[in-house]
Amino acid sequence: MTPLRVILARVRALFQRRRLETALDEEIRAHLDRAEEEHRARGLSPQAAREAARRDFGGIEPMKERYRDRRRFNWLDSLARDARFGLRMVARQPGLLVVVVLTMALGIGINTAVFGLMRALILSPLPVREPDRIVFVTATDFQVHSIPNYVDLRDRNTTFSQLVAYRPSPMAMAASDWPFGMARMPARTISAMTAPL
Repeated sequence: MTPLRVILARVRALFQRRRLETALDEEIRAHLDRAEEEHRARGLSPQAAREAARRDFGGIEPMKERYRDRRRFNWLDSLARDARFGLRMVARQPGLLVVVVLTMALGIGINTAVFGLMRALILSPLPVREPDRIVFVTATDFQVHSIPNYVDLRDRNTTFSQLVAYRPSPMAMAASDWPFGMARMPARTISAMTAPL
């Protein structure tokens, strides 16, 4: 049997399960009846012939399972059974569905918010043409890097293609102040973000 015919037979088996099970039972019964007749023809009693036919045939249920495994997509069948079981459980306890949906919505919403924040702060590249050529120049002396000095450096710049200054926002450093137990430390640096020519 070609692989395509095997796949088509397995897909067909998904929708014709009852008919195929009936055909399998009839085939097993016919095989057992034929074996029983052969044993009776050898001189065994009807009861002994029936037992001998069953013994020769082997276990019926394991044979059926082997046949089913060859006939169907096991993972798809398991998925369908799990889905039916889940739907039956939801029908019995509709409140469970509400809890599950709310839990999933909350989890997805939190993950989306955290990823959006991380993407905006860390993962997104800077909106410049060549971010790998950016240089940060920092100093801790606020008097040296005042706004007038920055303007002067920017206007007389011959080394960098562009000069940008920024001042970091206040940072929480201690656990004693209101509102969240954090003290605000004044930022004392102005940093220049530059790209060499």
